[in-house]
Amino acid sequence: ISLTSSAAFAVPSEPPEVDCDPPDSCITGGSGDEPYALGAVPFNYSWPAEPNTTRSETVTTMAALRSAVARDGNRITIPASFGTQSGSITVTGNDVDIIMSNSATINGSIQIGNFANRATRVRWTGGNMNGGPFQLDNADDFMLNDFHGITNGSENNWTGGGGTGVGARRVAAINTTLEVVNSGSGNEWAIFVAPAPNQDWIFANVKLISDGQNNRFQGVSNLIIVDSIFNPDHGSSNSFRTHIDCTNVYVRDTILGLGGWLANGMSGNYGIVNGTFERVTKYSTITAFITDFEQTGTFNDGQLLSTAGTPGQPAGIGGFSGSNNRIVGWDGSSRPDGSRYGANR
Repeated sequence: ISLTSSAAFAVPSEPPEVDCDPPDSCITGGSGDEPYALGAVPFNYSWPAEPNTTRSETVTTMAALRSAVARDGNRITIPASFGTQSGSITVTGNDVDIIMSNSATINGSIQIGNFANRATRVRWTGGNMNGGPFQLDNADDFMLNDFHGITNGSENNWTGGGGTGVGARRVAAINTTLEVVNSGSGNEWAIFVAPAPNQDWIFANVKLISDGQNNRFQGVSNLIIVDSIFNPDHGSSNSFRTHIDCTNVYVRDTILGLGGWLANGMSGNYGIVNGTFERVTKYSTITAFITDFEQTGTFNDGQLLSTAGTPGQPAGIGGFSGSNNRIVGWDGSSRPDGSRYGANR
C-alpha cells in the first residue's frame, strides 16, 4: 500500500462542518439521538445527557462570560464580536450550553467544574482556546464539540476526571483538536486522565498533538475512540497509553503516529480489559503495534507502517487475539494526512 494512498489511512466517514451557528450544524454522523455514528460498539454505553436550559444570553466580554457560566440552566452565545480576549473561565453551573463562534478565542484556561462545584450537563460547542490548559476538573455529562484548544507551556489538558477523586461519567469530545506546544519538561499531555473510576468516555474525530506526551487514559470503563488521529506529526514521545484496568475499550478507524504504545496495568491490574480494535493504523520502528502485554481482547485488520520487518508479514499484537494485522513499509519520516481530523479551522 502506498504511503500516499488514501487506503493507507483511516479518515472520518464525513468531514466535519466548519460553521457551528447553530451548534447542531457541527454534528457529524449519528442517527436518532446519537451525536456521532460510533459503529458496532460491543458493549453498552451512554452519551452525555444534554443541558436543560431555561434562559439564554449573549456575552461579548470576559467578565460577562465568567458570570454567565456560573448560572444554572443558561444557554450562552459567544459571538464573533467577542474576538480574542484574555482570561480564565471556570464553568460551575449545571445545565450550561455554550455556543462559541469559531472566530472567537479565549487566551487563557478553561475549566469544567472545580473542587467545590461538580458541574453537570455542560456542552461546549465551537471556538478556540490559546494558552490553556483545558481542564475537565470535576464534572458529569460533558460534551465538547468542534473545539480547537492550544495549551502553551508546562500544563496538561484534561487532567480529569474529578477534582474530588470520584471520576467523571458520560464525557464526549467530537470533531475536536487539542494541542500542547512549548512543553516545558517534555512531560505534558494533550490528554491526561487521572486514575479514578471514570465511565463512558467517547472520542470521535479527535486530533491530539503534543511536543511532550500525547495521551494517558487511566481507570476508564467504556472508553470509545473512533475516526481519530493521535500524534500525527510524530512529535510526541508516545502514541497511546492506558493504565489501571481500562475496561471495555473500543477503537476503530484510528491512526496512531510514531511513539510507544503502552498498556501497563500497574500494581497487578491490566492496561486494557476486553479491548476491541478494528482497522487501527500505527507508525513504528518495530514489528509490533504494542510493546506491553497486559491486556485482553481482539485486534483485527490493523496496518503497522514500520521501518522494520518485512512488508506483508503479520504484525505483533501483544496479548490480544486477532487476524489480518500486517506490516506496511514506511520510510521513517513521512506523516499521515491529519487535515480532515479534529476541528476544521
